[in-house]
Amino acid sequence: MEKRIAINADDYAKILKGREAKGSSFTELSPYDIPKVIGVEMKDGRLHVHFEYVDNEPESSVVLESGVRVKLGKHSGKMLSLEVDKDDNSFRDLAEKVAKALSHFRHNAKKFNQKANYDLTDAVFEKNREPLLVKG
Repeated sequence: MEKRIAINADDYAKILKGREAKGSSFTELSPYDIPKVIGVEMKDGRLHVHFEYVDNEPESSVVLESGVRVKLGKHSGKMLSLEVDKDDNSFRDLAEKVAKALSHFRHNAKKFNQKANYDLTDAVFEKNREPLLVKG
């Protein structure tokens, strides 16, 4: 069963305030690069984490050395989804793999909008990972 959390303006204001204090800036981020919903689902032995936006951009896929499968916006490079094999990993381990993948993209981004999007998706995931990953 998929768990979804809608992200509203108040949530972003809190995330932005905390991250900007640490040196991140989202002030120039387009509404098309700001996720509206984060969803998590365990399906076919994989943890699927996805971000929904106001548009439906075509995607490109990347597989990291860790085995995390990532889908990015084909044109913008924004984070669309991540998939991690469950195997024998605990939910904490799966969340850590997702967080490391988001960090990898954030640190290797070449464009401002990509770095800001990865920073924001990381912050949204971090803020919501416990309610999303707790069984029930």
